[in-house]
Amino acid sequence: MCLLLRFLILCVLYAFIFSQVILEDVAMLQIHPDQFTYTSDHFPTIIKFAEKLLAEGKAYIDNTPPEQMKQEREQRVESKCRNNSTPGETRYGHSHSKC
Repeated sequence: MCLLLRFLILCVLYAFIFSQVILEDVAMLQIHPDQFTYTSDHFPTIIKFAEKLLAEGKAYIDNTPPEQMKQEREQRVESKCRNNSTPGETRYGHSHSKC
């Protein structure tokens, strides 16, 4: 069995600090991962998959503010962005349409 320790740290400024703290904690717990990876190493692949899902209509870009999105999710209200068409939205994270 292989123990993989994956870091998901989106802010490069804090990546080293957080990684070191996590590694110290893991060592203190006497856990010895066989492999270390960073999600950021896979961003190009993740973006390709996201763009594919957008193009196939299996995903959509939603620019609803986080607090409003949380409230809508709790109230089971469908996002006004859900049925947007994807032209102009094929680049991950760059929506050219307004909801």
